[in-house]
Amino acid sequence: MARFLRYVFVICFCICLPFLTALVFLRCSLTKQPAADKPPEIIKAASSQMAVPFISQNPDFPTGCEAVSAVMALRYYGECVTVDDFVDNFLSCSDAFYTMNGVSYGPDPHQFFIGDPRTKNSYGCYAPVIEQAINRYAGAPGRVRNTTGCSLEYLCETYIDNGHPVLIWGSMDMKATRPTRKWRLSTGEEFTWISGEHCLVLVGYDDSRFYFNDPLAGAAVGYDKKTVSLRYKELGEQSLSILD
Repeated sequence: MARFLRYVFVICFCICLPFLTALVFLRCSLTKQPAADKPPEIIKAASSQMAVPFISQNPDFPTGCEAVSAVMALRYYGECVTVDDFVDNFLSCSDAFYTMNGVSYGPDPHQFFIGDPRTKNSYGCYAPVIEQAINRYAGAPGRVRNTTGCSLEYLCETYIDNGHPVLIWGSMDMKATRPTRKWRLSTGEEFTWISGEHCLVLVGYDDSRFYFNDPLAGAAVGYDKKTVSLRYKELGEQSLSILD
């Protein structure tokens, strides 16, 4: 009887062995971790945003984004200047449009704010005008660096990462710009104004967005990096780095 039971046991063991082996292999396959083909992706941490005091351009300066942005940057360093003071005493403005021999002439936005920042039907100005205004306010050159032509990435690495805000020329709500009115400058060169022009203070960035104190939209407003880069190029990659 004992011999018969051993015989049955051997037969059952032989029959079950392949199934047991398959079960063990399956469990090992499920629990084994796959080998890494490449190192894990490292996600860059978001840049810290500078606490630049926010000033809205509305309702007093409907076209004064450039002056308002400049004052925000100066106040970041503890200056007590107001937008009114900056506009009235340091910003060069002109609305000298005229027609001669059937040709329309007007001011150069590289030299003057065109119009009055307190009126809705004015234009604006470009980086050299704000650069000159800040230098007048400071009493000497050196408070501002004209970084026009620099990439946004360079500006972030060189200035934002070191705690210096940057004025950027882009567009309102980062919407596409378009050419509008044309006139000749005193040099005879034809100039075309870009509709939607807007100046903002760059205060931070992360992997997907640049963050601005936007005089129209609010503090630390994030805009998609690719869109910002397009608008920045449409306005000639104009920028000013404000130093302490």
